[in-house]
Amino acid sequence: MRKTFFLYLLLLPLTLCGQNAERHIFENGLPYFLDSLQNEMTYPMAWGNSDIRDFDMWRTKARALLIDEMLTPPRPATDYNMRITAEERRDGYRALRVELDITAYSRVTAYMLIPDGKGPHPTVLLLHDHGGHFTIGKEKMIRPFGVADSIVADADAWCRKCYGGQYVGDWLARHGYLVFATDAPFWGERGVKGGTRWDDYKYIAGNYMMLGRNLSSWMNFEDVYAAEFLATLKEVDSSRIACMGFSMGAYRAWMVSALTDRVRCGAAVCWMHTTRYQLNREYGLKRHEEWANLIPGIRRYMDYPHIASIACPKPMLFINGKTDHLFPPISVSDAFNTMHSVWDSQNAGTALETEIWDMGHYCGPEVQQRVLKFLDKNLKSGASGPSGISGSSGLSGLSGLSGPYCWLVFILFFSDSISFCWISIILLSSCISCCCLSIICFCVPRISSRAAVMRSRTPPSATNSRSRFSMNVVMALSTMWQRHMATLAISSSFHFEK
Repeated sequence: MRKTFFLYLLLLPLTLCGQNAERHIFENGLPYFLDSLQNEMTYPMAWGNSDIRDFDMWRTKARALLIDEMLTPPRPATDYNMRITAEERRDGYRALRVELDITAYSRVTAYMLIPDGKGPHPTVLLLHDHGGHFTIGKEKMIRPFGVADSIVADADAWCRKCYGGQYVGDWLARHGYLVFATDAPFWGERGVKGGTRWDDYKYIAGNYMMLGRNLSSWMNFEDVYAAEFLATLKEVDSSRIACMGFSMGAYRAWMVSALTDRVRCGAAVCWMHTTRYQLNREYGLKRHEEWANLIPGIRRYMDYPHIASIACPKPMLFINGKTDHLFPPISVSDAFNTMHSVWDSQNAGTALETEIWDMGHYCGPEVQQRVLKFLDKNLKSGASGPSGISGSSGLSGLSGLSGPYCWLVFILFFSDSISFCWISIILLSSCISCCCLSIICFCVPRISSRAAVMRSRTPPSATNSRSRFSMNVVMALSTMWQRHMATLAISSSFHFEK
């Protein structure tokens, strides 16, 4: 009995250790049941997973859901109150240091580069990186001036490390682009009083959540507000606004492209991932401290490439590095394939360009040259805006008056007052006819579509296709009608001449 008792005492610690070990559920920052959790993430709102089959409707719903999961947005400023605080002449452009109210809560400093020549100019919203380097933000993208020498030296060193010694903003401005960059919250002049440290970010992010806000989302909302601000400037062509960023700036670039159609196209260098590989014992980060891209609730519905696909069918360029330790190629390729399936489904496959370069986490001159080529193609080559994107001109139906018809009408307009009166009457009739056709186009397909759905004879997807077909037919008839009326005006003018 005594031997059994002593044996029990000897084995008791081992038994307790075994019991405690069995209760441990975390290792290296990850739960033991990580695979089970990831298998339960089915992303039901992703295009193709969602039961919504009309892409425009899905895009609207997905964007609304994303914004909702980003929590309460910052209240926008009622007036930007922009003020120029410094100016400098550079090679082919002007550099401005400005202040403005980006939200109702804070005034920010920004750099703006305006190319020489007559505007308005194509414009690029530049979005700086993270890098664990918080003393500068906008200065990573545009060569600073009007600041302490230590800030200039800091920016020059960072530019050599990540950008091959070539400031992206200055490079684009020399090639005819107006560029704009400001600090994200926590970077540069918007950091922590007394000095900004990496650990401060998670504490501030936690406090934001206690206030019903998300610090990462706050940054994305401010990027949207910056695009809206640019559209108000007379120097900016509001129909040709793009965005570009590296690393965290790339994440910001495809996020703002998904959130607003004020941005026409975007370039993202070295930030694309999937959650499966981002939190992965073999490939991913063992301790995820990246609060700057953390929107927790959205994982119930969409992953990174699904969110980026809200930008479809906009032109988008994604470049990643084959040896980038932050974004393994297996994850990047998986994300790229997901996005290509979305663009391809909308017959916009050529608008999405994805490339994996033989490089690391880097945005050197060669990459910048590739970004410039992409921007020139989509902002300077005269390419029309992608279909399905709001904000583009609603007057495309008048293109039927282009070419010889338009020129002849204007020649007659200036040549004879009688022709002017007659042509005015004819064109007014044409406008009235187009309005009638538009009403028919808008009402009839929807009435027939609704009736068909109510009778359960035609599925909604088919009625949506019928509506689009009706729209195309009516627009074609409208164009033919305008050409006919213009020709009639021309012939009538010659009749009065005789």
